[in-house]
This record gives sequence, structure tokens and C-alpha cells, in this order.
Amino acid sequence: MSKRLSETEIWKERWYRELPLGFKLFWKYILDNCDMIGVWEKDIPLAAFQIGTEIDEAKALELFNKDKERIVVLNSGSKWWIKDFVPFQYGESFKGKSRVHRKVLFLLKNRGFEVDGWTNLNRVSMGSRQGVDTPKDKDKDKDKDKDKDKDKDNVFHPPTIEEISAYCLSRKNGVDPNKFFDHYEANGWIRGKTKIKNWRACVRTWEQTAKKEPSRYKNL
Repeated sequence: MSKRLSETEIWKERWYRELPLGFKLFWKYILDNCDMIGVWEKDIPLAAFQIGTEIDEAKALELFNKDKERIVVLNSGSKWWIKDFVPFQYGESFKGKSRVHRKVLFLLKNRGFEVDGWTNLNRVSMGSRQGVDTPKDKDKDKDKDKDKDKDKDNVFHPPTIEEISAYCLSRKNGVDPNKFFDHYEANGWIRGKTKIKNWRACVRTWEQTAKKEPSRYKNL
């Protein structure tokens, strides 16, 4: 039987206190059922059955990532990664002599992570990552900095509709993910004459335009 640390201070954190009961249980369920590097093989029906309540996947991601990126969606949605799991469970400093640490390091590298200390884990196999962004929409500069971190491999990978939907939900902007995807998919992910490098920035542009032309971009 595996054992792991439990974050007792979580009950004082506002984001967790404000979760509906079913989503509180779901968060604990993910923590208990993920592997030793925080990757959960997503099985919503099984989780709902064992918790005893229905689970809205999109709503869960929106709530968990409300003020901070806590869950990263991998492998086109088949896996969820708890971003802060490793540093919390094993400490912020890496000690290579520990057998447990060596195993964790092996699993991280095998999953495609670039390890520079537990607190700076970068997913380098970006083709397998479906990022979930949840900025508060307070500062455009913060958005740009986050996007640079997420796309630091400088190789553009078209997002899935699910990824666009999660981003739009997190921003509560009302942009229709299907319209967004179909528009750029038809254009070969080119805006004007330039190849798109940052699709999240495009979403924010639609967001601003939707305020002036709601019928064009929004799902009303």
C-alpha cells in the first residue's frame, strides 16, 4: 500500500474552501489515485462512481485552475498532471542519492519532463501536452509571460477544441471554441500573412473584438 503526504493547510486556502463538496472530494480522489509524479490516468466515470456524485470535467478544470495552474492536461486529455505534486511530496531540493528520488527522476524524464529542480519542471514533449491556462484577466503582460513559458520550444502545435474550450472557460469570455478552431484550421493557422505562434493571444484578440461584434465571435 503506497503512502503519501497530505496537505493539511489546504483547508485554509480560499480556492479549496469555495469548491462545491463534490469537487473537494474529486480533488482528493485525484491526489490519491495519481502516480508518484502526480500523473492521473483520467477516468471520470470511475471517479464519479467511487465518489458517488456526477463530475463535470470542464467545470472541474475551471475550478481547480481558477487562480493558479494546478492541473495540466496531457496526451490529448487522457492524463492529468498535478503540477505541484512532486515538490510537495519529495521536497523542493533534489537529492540524487535517494532511491525514491532516482525513481521519480526516471519517471519524469520518461514522461518527457525537463528537470531543473523539483520546482522547475518543464514539459518538453509539448506534442503530448494540452496546457490549461487560467489567468485572472487582470494584466495582459502576465498573460504574455505565461504564454512564453508554455511555448518555449518555439514550435507551434495547433490546439484541440477541448484545449480552446478550457482556456475560454477559464477566462469566461464567451468565445465559441468551435468557431475559433474552424476559422484557423481552415486558414492553416495563419493570421493575415503570418503563421500563428501563440493561439492564446488570438483568443484574447477575439475576446476584445467580441465586445464590439458579439454575434461574430460569441456563442450566443
